[in-house]
Amino acid sequence: MQYHLPTGRRYVRFGETIMKFLARLILIIIFIPVFIIFLLAVNLRFQLLTPSFWDKTFSSGNTFFALSASINKNLEAQTIDEGGRAGDVEILTDLITPENLEDTVSKNIDNVLRYANGKADDLIVYIPVNKIPQSLLSVGFSKIRTEMSLTALLKEFNMQGISSSQIQLVSKVGFVSWMLFVTASLLIVLLLFLLYISAGSGKRLVAPGMALVISGVLALTAAGAGTVMRINMAKDLPVSPVMGDSIIGIVAPPIIQALLTLWVYIAASAVILGLLLFFVKKPIRK
Repeated sequence: MQYHLPTGRRYVRFGETIMKFLARLILIIIFIPVFIIFLLAVNLRFQLLTPSFWDKTFSSGNTFFALSASINKNLEAQTIDEGGRAGDVEILTDLITPENLEDTVSKNIDNVLRYANGKADDLIVYIPVNKIPQSLLSVGFSKIRTEMSLTALLKEFNMQGISSSQIQLVSKVGFVSWMLFVTASLLIVLLLFLLYISAGSGKRLVAPGMALVISGVLALTAAGAGTVMRINMAKDLPVSPVMGDSIIGIVAPPIIQALLTLWVYIAASAVILGLLLFFVKKPIRK
């Protein structure tokens, strides 16, 4: 003999099922952007704000050698187009060597990161005036030192548009990056916990697994799209006759590759963990 629930009770149970489904769906939808923000926070905190990231990224792709060759080629081409000879800019091409570029860029990146991470009281700009031939230095450069604060440098050249308060915002980037990383991490843990407790006793952990799998797949898709963009950028821009485009085509691809590689590792781990959760059951409450 079968026992049938009263009609009203069946409607109540059906309504509870729908509400639980909607709650899980909302939590999964919220989890996706939080996961992407977490990836961006990791990029910012543990890569972009770390000097070793820049050193490793630029050295692995011989960036400064390619940058030196590109800038010098563009300078010579512009001189020839204007009716001159390649030798007319030899004093500049001799200055723009891979070693000088690495020295200047690396020291300025280190100065910016020290200021952004709160390890320096002022944003210092490194200008290798001791390496610049005297014939290239104008009278206005007489007061320029090898290392100057950005505020003093802007004042010396009477450059408008960048205020002291705007420069000070850079000093807060390190703190903000930590707050973003910690907040995103806590939200991920909280959302996964809520999805865990939403699962019925003895049921498989499908909801948290879905959140991880969907987020991981979307992140991998974004990383794939970014890789395609990086490949096209590295193929087309470095040979551009426009110096700015050429510089971007040399500098940007290795940075994008390093950032997206981390996305792939974390996203793939999320997918694997999510798939494993499909086969894990929530303990039965006694």
